[in-house]
Amino acid sequence: MSETRDLGVPVLVLLAAIAVAAWCASAGQATFAVASGALGLVGAGLALKLTLRKAPLRATATAVGSLLLLAALSPAFETARLSWIPWSMLAFAASLARPTWPPRVRVALLGTAVALVVTALVVILLRLPNAGLWAAFAVAGAFACALNVVVSRPRPVAATAVGPVVGVFGGSFDPFHLGHRAICEAALAVVQRLLVVVSARPPHKQGARELSAFHHRVAMTRIGIEGLPRTEVLELENRREGPSYTIDTLDALGRLFPPGSRFRLVLGADSFQDFPTWKDWEGILEKADLLVVGRPGHDLEPPPEFEGRNAPVERLDVPPNEASSTAVRARVIAGEPPGPMVSAAVAAYIGDHGLYKDGTGGGEVELAAPKAPPA
Repeated sequence: MSETRDLGVPVLVLLAAIAVAAWCASAGQATFAVASGALGLVGAGLALKLTLRKAPLRATATAVGSLLLLAALSPAFETARLSWIPWSMLAFAASLARPTWPPRVRVALLGTAVALVVTALVVILLRLPNAGLWAAFAVAGAFACALNVVVSRPRPVAATAVGPVVGVFGGSFDPFHLGHRAICEAALAVVQRLLVVVSARPPHKQGARELSAFHHRVAMTRIGIEGLPRTEVLELENRREGPSYTIDTLDALGRLFPPGSRFRLVLGADSFQDFPTWKDWEGILEKADLLVVGRPGHDLEPPPEFEGRNAPVERLDVPPNEASSTAVRARVIAGEPPGPMVSAAVAAYIGDHGLYKDGTGGGEVELAAPKAPPA
């Protein structure tokens, strides 16, 4: 049914109310005229509300109930007005049936339905005055109660799909050194899959020295993780414009991975302290748990903004490692080999492509733990 036809339902109720009210007024039934107008406004309003909530069947049931009551108020049925009310009650019961009721209420409704059915049978068998009318009221009430019981019946809750636990470790990796690899090795012990995300345009690096070309940093990261199981390098941050914000990366990963996947964001202790300055850091906490790199024997003090929050934060102990991208670059600028802070394969790549010799290649500042891509 189109929205135009849906809106026709409340309009129909309103027009019918105006017609009945005018009819009652012309017949000298002022009370019924006012009642018809009030009923039309209430019925049309409820039908419109249900229509806007995309509940066309309930809106139609509301309209039917309103029209039946309006018929009862019209002069044409002056001598049999009560006979329309039971069926109007049934229509309204269909439109207002609640999807949930507490178990005790459902039992009470079911008991009431049974009692009303028995009452209807007794009234008919005893042939009491107006037995048909009272039986109709009882049957309509029984149906209304039974309808609420059926609509509110408990439904099995579908099991939430449980996907893999995915670690997300980001950084500029300029270059990828052995400290980075140690963090990957530690993270693999608590995640099923590890994504190493090379940041394309880190917001915290804006205004600093230019980073090495993205493809060089990706290549060195791929070389650096060789031999690690369940680990892959992602280039997705270079496929979108603008700064590389973590919240955007997690949004993209949420679309790529199956429902139920759980993400764990790996970040250094220094980045953890700066975390509340990241873009939409509260949104990040809704999409991923934090896996914070710490040093053995040192506590991780959460930032003050975390007070009172039930934010899952787990410590990831990594053996002390003084490897630093800054130190590697400094050695190359000074004409020395990269040294033992990077693997032999990464060192060979730096030499083969002449990286860092002219002093370019990023200004990452880090200690033992590298920074994850900030937001």
